[in-house]
Amino acid sequence: MKRFSLLFISVAMACVLAFSLTGCFFFSNDSKVIKDGLSDALEQWKNYDSNLWQVEMKDALKEFESLGINSKDLVNAWIEGFDYKVGTVKINGNKATVEITITCKQFYPASAAADEKLSSVPGIETMTDAQITKKYGELLIAELKAAKPVTTTFTTTCTKKDKIWNEDTSSEQNYIDALMGQL
Repeated sequence: MKRFSLLFISVAMACVLAFSLTGCFFFSNDSKVIKDGLSDALEQWKNYDSNLWQVEMKDALKEFESLGINSKDLVNAWIEGFDYKVGTVKINGNKATVEITITCKQFYPASAAADEKLSSVPGIETMTDAQITKKYGELLIAELKAAKPVTTTFTTTCTKKDKIWNEDTSSEQNYIDALMGQL
């Protein structure tokens, strides 16, 4: 189900990009601005609103639906138990570092377990590709529902340019690693 795994990675990446700190923050208390901006972005994950995600991720989530996989159930299972902590902001000139702790279910371990279970589904050799994909989606959702959240801590970097703080794009991989887990 490598195709499905890659699709999910692209959706997760789009989610991270849609909800991570990429906005502009123009205030005088730099530490508070950075911490609040990161918290606001992560709060959208913690207080998951399926309607907002359906709007923000419409095209990517349609792809799941076209494969016969209920995208709302998939995202609900994945996001359940999400939590975060934005640590102390350390500013050095126009650079800042912040320790972020994310607790969430990770995709890769659930995907690996679903792959393993899929291979032992009775009658799989006579199923169509569409049936196999749908079954894989069901197994993946079940694995995500059963998964225990994992806590990951990393440091993100922000840069101030023209009095505006933005999170560096180099930090995106940290979010993806926290949300997806290890291969």
